[in-house]
Amino acid sequence: MKRGWPAVLAVAAALSLDVWACASLAARMGATNDLFPRWLAVRLWLERGWNPYSAETDVAIRSAMGSVPLGGERFAFGFVYPGYVALILLPLAALPFEVAATVWLLVLQACCVGGALLCWRAFERERRLPPAHPLTPMVVGALLPASVMGLVFLQFAAPVFAALAGSWWLLTRRRTWAAGALLVIAAIKPALAIAPGFAMLVQARSATFTLAAALAAAALAAASLAALPGWPSAFWRSTLDYASVAHPHSAASLLAGLISPAPLVAVIVGGAALASTALGWAATERRTGDALAAGAIASTWLVPPLYEWNNVVLLIPLVQSLRLSRKANGAAERILLVALAIVALATALAYTRWPSAARLIWPLVTLGLFAGRRLVAA
Repeated sequence: MKRGWPAVLAVAAALSLDVWACASLAARMGATNDLFPRWLAVRLWLERGWNPYSAETDVAIRSAMGSVPLGGERFAFGFVYPGYVALILLPLAALPFEVAATVWLLVLQACCVGGALLCWRAFERERRLPPAHPLTPMVVGALLPASVMGLVFLQFAAPVFAALAGSWWLLTRRRTWAAGALLVIAAIKPALAIAPGFAMLVQARSATFTLAAALAAAALAAASLAALPGWPSAFWRSTLDYASVAHPHSAASLLAGLISPAPLVAVIVGGAALASTALGWAATERRTGDALAAGAIASTWLVPPLYEWNNVVLLIPLVQSLRLSRKANGAAERILLVALAIVALATALAYTRWPSAARLIWPLVTLGLFAGRRLVAA
């Protein structure tokens, strides 16, 4: 017992330092992040009864934020999320923003690191591999550029990744009811969740899993409609308004735009990405985790919007590739880790000069690893 005290104290000190760092960051970032407009919209709903999608809420958000990002002339400030997200954010909305932001930063960190750990364990269990030390995926989950960008902007992508990873892990433990219920939480960002979630449901071939997801979705929809009647149409309008200003892209459309403005090029690039994903899936054992990885890659390449923080879902196929390299031999794992470190550094440098094109780096890397999975495992 005495030998364990230094480790306990070290963990406690690290956690305390992390909480302090998150609190300091929250105090300095102010309103210029993605959590603030959603926090304020839900808070106004709680305190004044204002609909989160209403024009008066939008005006209040713009006034509180004080400026338009990137020097633009107009921006679609507003809630711009499904109505059930307002229910999920209720506990945070009751807190002062600095406290809420601190809690959210800690949640995002837990989602990135914990989700990577769950992917590692789920992959082992699905393939009956012996448990291996998970430090590598946890570090990669914490330091992936998408994870870091998600923290900087207080984004919502990490909980989507964690919900998908947790649902997969629960499935491998045959806890199908809990897996289906957790899968629905990924719908916080539908653009990220639809393809991988649907792929899981199809590949799992579990009536219980599908029923649990359907019941959880129905319950969440009913609760949100009771609290915010008519939110789907308001959400749709706000999404279109946001899209008209932000001009979101998929990885395929962004890559095609760098090559040629011709629409046919976008179709060719998208088809090539989908074909590469299909080839990668064909090279797997075609289990639930393989379908989940293919869905995550397909959603990045084919479904807008493509932003840096959304790439955190690519941790699903990335962690699988890491575990395959560990299975092969130590040299393969070290080579892959060095390569990923070089790519991460290149990503940071690319963002300073080509912020849009840099969004393609990790989709390309992950697609290459997934399509060449037999080589990774060799």
